[in-house]
Amino acid sequence: SGPPRRRIRSRRPPRSRLQSGRGRLLRRPLVAGDSEFFRGQIRRLIEAVGYQVLDAEDGQAAWELLDRHAGEIALVATDVEMPRMDGLSLTRQIRADGRFDELPIIALSSLAGEEEVARGMAAGVSEYQVKLDPEEFVQSIRKTMERIHASSGSHTRN
Repeated sequence: SGPPRRRIRSRRPPRSRLQSGRGRLLRRPLVAGDSEFFRGQIRRLIEAVGYQVLDAEDGQAAWELLDRHAGEIALVATDVEMPRMDGLSLTRQIRADGRFDELPIIALSSLAGEEEVARGMAAGVSEYQVKLDPEEFVQSIRKTMERIHASSGSHTRN
């Protein structure tokens, strides 16, 4: 009986968002981490469920990418401990900018104590995960991306 029908809203998306050749939104996760190994693990997990990833080697580079590609970023997954700007400082800077009030931020850390988690939540992270439970992380990415695409009227993966 053919592939399932896709419901697409009729309103046009802002020009700042990436679009596919068919005019559908292409939004993607931004990953911040100072370890290339860590970023590679996260990138592979996200790409395995069908999304392209932007990545940055620290919080400052992530902020610069987010600022430059504001309408293209669907969520931020950040390591907590990084040079130049750590993940919690990045989170506070994101939350201080009105463009990103609703942007989901997943903190990934080996710091698993209650105090560290409380600090992350106070900074404004949406979710704090101990680094790295692949199944839990993929589940969070899927759920968040599906919610974002459903609310934007696009079910396209990048």
